Amino acid sequence: MATRTANPTNAFAKAFHEYTELEAELLEAPKERDVALRERVAAKMTHLLAMPAPTFIAVQQKLRIMWQTELTEDGDDNDEKRLIVQDLYDLIVQSAAVLGLERDPFA
Repeated sequence: MATRTANPTNAFAKAFHEYTELEAELLEAPKERDVALRERVAAKMTHLLAMPAPTFIAVQQKLRIMWQTELTEDGDDNDEKRLIVQDLYDLIVQSAAVLGLERDPFA
C-alpha cells in the first residue's frame, strides 16, 4: 500500500493559517490566558519557520513573521527590510501577471 505524501504547499498554508489564528486569539485573550497563548504562538512560529517554504509567497510570509516588529518601527535597517518584503511582493505579483493569473496570488 502506498503512503500518502502531504502537499508541501498545503502543509505550509495550514501551518500559516494556524499561526495567524493563534496570533489573532492572543490579541483578544484575557490576561490569564496570555502566557499560555504566547507559548503556543512561539511554538507555532518556530515550527512554521523551520518548514521549507514551498513558494515565494511562503518566503515572504516567513520574512514578515521574522521581522514583524521591525517592519512597524522606524530606522534605516527596518526600511531595508520593508523594501525587501515589498520587492518580493512585487515580483510575485508580476510573475502571476506574466503567467496570466487573473486573481491576486495573495487572496
